[in-house]
Order: sequence, then C-alpha cells, then structure tokens
Amino acid sequence: MNSPPSLMHGWLMHSERPSDSTAARKPEAGRLPFQPALDGLRGLSVLGILLFHSDIRWASGGFLGVSTFFTLSGFLITSLFLVEYEQSARIDLRSFWIRRFRRLMPASLIALAAIALFGATVATPEQLVRLRGDILWALAYLGNWRFVFSETAYAQLFSAPSPVLHFWSLGIEEQLYLTFPIAVAVGLWLASGSRAALAGMIGGLVLASLGVTAVLWRAEVAIDRIYYGTDTRAAELLIGALLALWLQGRALAEVGGRFVRAIGATALLVMLVLWGTLSLESSLLYRGGLSAYALLSSAVIAAAVQSAGPVRAVLSGRVIRWLGRISYGVYLFHWPVYLWLTPERTGLGDVPLFALRVAISLSIAGASYQWLEAPIRTRRSLVGQRVYIAAAAAIAAVALAALALPVDSNEDIIEFAIPAEFDRAQPDDASEHDPPSLHRAAPRVAMFGDSTALQLYSGLGGWLAETKGVEARMGWMRSGCGVAREGTYTFRRGERHAPKICRNRNREWEHRLDEAQADIAVVFVGPWDVSDRKLPGDDHWRKPGDPVLDDYLRSEMLAAVDVLSSRGALVVWLTQPSIEIHEKHGGGLPATPFPASDPARMRRFNELIAELGALRPGRVRIVDLADYMRSLPGGEMDPSYRRDGVHFGKKSAYRVTSDWLGPEILRVYRDEAARH
Repeated sequence: MNSPPSLMHGWLMHSERPSDSTAARKPEAGRLPFQPALDGLRGLSVLGILLFHSDIRWASGGFLGVSTFFTLSGFLITSLFLVEYEQSARIDLRSFWIRRFRRLMPASLIALAAIALFGATVATPEQLVRLRGDILWALAYLGNWRFVFSETAYAQLFSAPSPVLHFWSLGIEEQLYLTFPIAVAVGLWLASGSRAALAGMIGGLVLASLGVTAVLWRAEVAIDRIYYGTDTRAAELLIGALLALWLQGRALAEVGGRFVRAIGATALLVMLVLWGTLSLESSLLYRGGLSAYALLSSAVIAAAVQSAGPVRAVLSGRVIRWLGRISYGVYLFHWPVYLWLTPERTGLGDVPLFALRVAISLSIAGASYQWLEAPIRTRRSLVGQRVYIAAAAAIAAVALAALALPVDSNEDIIEFAIPAEFDRAQPDDASEHDPPSLHRAAPRVAMFGDSTALQLYSGLGGWLAETKGVEARMGWMRSGCGVAREGTYTFRRGERHAPKICRNRNREWEHRLDEAQADIAVVFVGPWDVSDRKLPGDDHWRKPGDPVLDDYLRSEMLAAVDVLSSRGALVVWLTQPSIEIHEKHGGGLPATPFPASDPARMRRFNELIAELGALRPGRVRIVDLADYMRSLPGGEMDPSYRRDGVHFGKKSAYRVTSDWLGPEILRVYRDEAARH
C-alpha cells in the first residue's frame, strides 16, 4: 500500500501574489483573491506525503494529503468558474485548459525525463519490468488506470516501488480537469447561472461516485481499484466544488464566521490525528471514508479563507506557505529521489536519510519553480506557439527515452543477466519456451506467494542473477494473497475478504507458469493464513489447529501444488518463520499481540506444509526456512532480518539467500533430479 501515495495538485489555482499580506484582496477579472493559508494547506499536505513515503511510523496516514489536494482543487476551480461566469456570463474552457497545460506539463515532463534516466542507470530489475509502460501511461495522464489494469497494489510501494507510481493522482486530476469544467459550463448554461441547480447536479455526481464505490466494495474487488479509480475518487474533488458553491462570494455573519473557524480548527486536528492512525489497509477508507475525509478538508478550507482565526494563523506561516508554493515540484520529484537515495546506496540511518532526501527534493523543486514553472506559467518564457512546439518536442523525447529503456518485451517476466559459463553447459538448442525439466542444466526459478514472498524475492532474485547455472523468472506475488482463497479473515482489528485477484489464483499461476516456463516454483506464504478465518457457510471463527480449518488449508495447499506442478515444475515450498504483526503500517508492537502473531499458529501451519511431501511425492519438496532462521544467533524474530516482524528487508533477504536458502533450493532440485 513503499506509497508508492501519490499527489495531486490543488496547488495551481491561486492567483498571483502582489505581496505576502495575509489579507484577502479583491479579485481582478477572472482571478481569485490570494489566500495565503491555502498555500499553507498545500505545504502541510505535501509534508504529510513526504513523511508517509519515508515510512515514518507516526505518519502512516500521511497519504491522505492527496485527498486534501483533490478537495482543494475542486474548491478552487469551481470558485474560479463562478467568478468568471458572474463577470462575463460564460466560461472560457480553452483558456482554462491552456493555463493548466502551462502550469502542469513543464515540470511533469522534466520529472518523467529524470525517471527515464533513473531507469537507464540505477533502477533495479524489478523496477524495470514495467517502467517503460508506466512512463508512457503517465505521459498520457492515465497512470492511475495503468495501475488498476496491472493490479499494482499501492500498499506495495515500499516493497516493489515504481518511480512513476505517484503519477496516479496526477492522472485523476487531469482527467477531472478535462471533464468537470465541461459539466460546470453546461450546468450553468442550462440553469441560467443558478447555483442551486448546479449544486444539485454536482451533488448527484457525488452520490454516483459513492454508489460506484459501494458496488465495488460489495463485489469484493481489490481495494486498489477503489483507491486508483477516477470514478471512485471524484467525490473528493466534487465535495470541494460544493463548498465553493456555498462559500464563493458569501459574506458570513460574525456568528457564522466564528462557527466556521471553530469547526475548521477541530477538523484540522482530526485530520492530523487520522494522518497518525490510519493506514492504507484501513477498510473504512474504501467504504466512504475517503469522501468523509473530504468533508474534513472542506471545513479546513472554509476556515482558511476567513479573515482571521486559528486555522488561517497556523497555515499562514512563512515556511509552510513556501513549501506550499513549490508543492507541485516537491511531489513530482521527491519519489524518484527517495528511490535513488536508498539506505543501501547511502549507508545512512533513518533520520539523516530523511533529511538528505527532503533537502534534495526541496532544492530541485525550488529550482524548478523559480526557473521553469513560474516563467512558463506567467509567460515570461515560451510565449505564443513556442510553448506548444517545445512541449511536443519534450513529449516525444520522453516517449523515446522510455521506449529505449532496457526492459524485456514481455513485461511480466524479469530476465536477469546470467554469465556465459554455466556449471554444466546449457544445450545450444535450448528454447525460451522449452517445457520445465528436472534435468535442465540451468533451471528456471520463479516465486509465488504473498508480500512476504515479494520481499524475499528482492534478495533471491539478486542472488540468482549472480549465480551460474540458474535463471530467475518473475512468478506471481500479491499482497494479501495467502494460500487460502475463500472466507472472511481478520487483519489487525478489522475483517477482510480475499480480493478477487487472490481468488483467481489458479488462473493467474497457470498464466505466469506458461510465460516463465519455470523448472522450480518456490512458494512462500503464511501471515494471512494464520489469522482467524470464517469459511463460507460457516458461522464459527477458526484458527490453525482447528480440524475444520486445517482440512481446508491442506486442501488449498494441495490445489496450489497441483497447479504449479501441472507444467512439470518442482514445487519448493518454504516454511514460514513466526511473525509479529505491528500495530499499524510502520508502527510498533501492540500492547496485546494480534492473534496471528501466536507462534503456535505458525507452527501448525508449517506442520501442514510438512505433510505435502508425503501427499504429493515427487512433485513438492519442503525447505525449512523457519528452522534455519531459528538456528541464527538472534533467532527467527531477529529484527535485523525482519524489521516489521513479518517481511525480510532487501539486504537481509539477500543475506539469507546467499548464506543458505539459494543453495538449498538448488540442492533439493538436483536431489530430485537424481531420483529420476
């Protein structure tokens, strides 16, 4: 869900600043009065995102800054349209789109060009798998649908991060900037400028967006479809538009003004609490919670544009306003900077690394604003048709750079570079689509499982790339997809249903096996499967050790073995070390451990894994990773291996693989081959 969120840009609609006065000025024709606290709200929101993307434990909900930008965008563009319509009885859509183009496109193109350079120089093989397509979709401002169609989980941004993942929100905003102004213009024209009629139309659109969200939630689709969808996230922008219809041009009575200021201050405090307590996995968000949060953002916005009050005072500070002024560039550039300055590359601890990342991100964003964004937006440079010629050339250059990235033509398979000399010579006529074989000189290894498999593969894949006589192929790994596919299960303090993509596991695994032609299918699952589970048609919550659930888990394991071995691959199933689930994303351990953290549950789950060898002889071999972890000096819960108590880090995954796991996988494969 490393997020990675993404950002938006409610930052673009403020008018020019004649001074830093905190007093609102009367708008000129077609412009809004400058509201310094709105710059401050932008700055606060992008700060939340910087903290969230740094995996700060007390900022696990910082991604909600994206929602605030959505709502602020809706408020500002609707306010602008209302002012323009009152002055000229029309809305100049062409001028609006040109202004948005000049404001947003230059920095976006520079960021994408930098990301293409990132891909050509320092990107990992995992990042390169889809980077070409990610950049091209981002160029078209359709990145959010790219991640929907490719089933990319935003919650995986810390484990499988794309340098373009944060462009999803820019795609949503641009799609709404294209369609929403048309709806407003048509609505005002049909209603002869009636705000009440326009409010009714926009309110209907809010309900439609909430209805789509409800339908998707009830259909148990992956929550990322709700998180990334333009239709499901539109409500947040539209709620800001409703606020503009109520507030724009309205002179609040003193009593009403005090009420708005008080509600806004309370809403700001609640927002900050949510930033520290919610996480991407919070089911409440996907059942209307994001729209409810937009109401909090609206209350803060309403208080920020008052002539006085605590919200306006807090958000009008010089530093927070400066951060808001450059927030668009901060959002664009910070994520690739974060992925470039990794702990492994810098050798820095959490605090100095955060300081370095933020310092470089702010420096780049400040330079971009000063010498690129502001001159083009204010027409001090690239005036007339030259801006479009330059933009077309820049778009073409970025597209060509993306197409030139060194990725495999099949984006679903990672091909690691293997030395020419193998331990045993590979036959000259070996085909890329040879069927799996227990006698291949260079066996192909693919991994299957949940997010723990994805993290472990970050080390295993690197080790395979360096090892003679073996090939690495990308298997199928999805957060939230354990071996059990049905029923309701607990997660921390909530209940969840397996996403549809998990329930379609057999089809997905078969497809990936056909593509990868793997000889060894490594399976690593467990944390989701040791939770309390209520099976379909069963009213009882059960845990591993319950005969009913054990029978179900055993049948699911056997079904998984049957699918993976159906193409001739040897299934190597890893036991799962005990886990300690933390309070929330990036948080510490709870005062009372979550039930899934009970070591007895994982021991029973591993006992079921151990039975597979006898139940499917010759098709599956068990590699006891849990026992190996217990043999280490720090034991299986040594935090230097799994800082969050569940997932291996990239360094520790490589260490475990190179020290023992990788050779052990190859040993059992060759041992099985010798038997045949």
